[in-house]
Amino acid sequence: MRRTAPTDAVIAGGLLLLFVLSFIGGWIQITFTCQPGIYCAGSTSSTAGTLWEGFGLLPALMLVVAIGWFVVLKVPELGPAGMVPDSPVWRSPWMGVAAAEVVLLLLYWPIEGGTYADQGSIAPGWALWASIAFAAVVGIGGYLEYRKIAGTAAGTRTAAGVSAQAGYPYSPPPAPQLQPLPPTLAIGTLSADRGEWFDGSGWRDAFMSAPPGALRSPDGNHWWDGTTWRAIPAWHVRAQSTEMVRPVRPVPEPPPPGDTPA
Repeated sequence: MRRTAPTDAVIAGGLLLLFVLSFIGGWIQITFTCQPGIYCAGSTSSTAGTLWEGFGLLPALMLVVAIGWFVVLKVPELGPAGMVPDSPVWRSPWMGVAAAEVVLLLLYWPIEGGTYADQGSIAPGWALWASIAFAAVVGIGGYLEYRKIAGTAAGTRTAAGVSAQAGYPYSPPPAPQLQPLPPTLAIGTLSADRGEWFDGSGWRDAFMSAPPGALRSPDGNHWWDGTTWRAIPAWHVRAQSTEMVRPVRPVPEPPPPGDTPA
């Protein structure tokens, strides 16, 4: 389901309320004048006129076209949206629509008000002022949407320009996806050939040092590498690039299968 943007809701609400008010007869305010000596019963003012008569047909039809254009742009499943030029002028014309509606609504009263001049003094009705306010709401929503579209287009042009300056006349490629890091080895983990052990940052020779935590024989002279007993590296002395090995005690027998060495 397509998510509705806040600006879409503002513009749609303003257009819908304008369409509803176009049918309400409150565009001209008429105030009656009582003749001297004649009692006037009831109210001395009333409202008249709708947008769907006389000069009002022009802003009314413009409103209908604007609503249809909004539906075409915001419901791409209809198809015609794909033929609309990718420009803020066409994709977000709501500021211009709102300005034209306000001008036509302001002209409505002096042009159509004369029709009711013989009934009393006339003034713009509440529906006229409300419609101007809702047209302003449409304009505000259009301004916010225009800034969003123009900003997105400017960002795309900037990225393409940077690529062109660097010698690449096309937009930058998408960022590569980072591969997951391999699991961290525990300190003291032996290599596959049991010749090295991991110290947390690198590999050490298992013949030169015993990994921490390795199981040791009861006499403390050997350590268990998982398959056999090894002499503790402290018995091995390296001097002047010549390795000298001191005699060591006999290597204890490996533990029987299935029996964990003590």
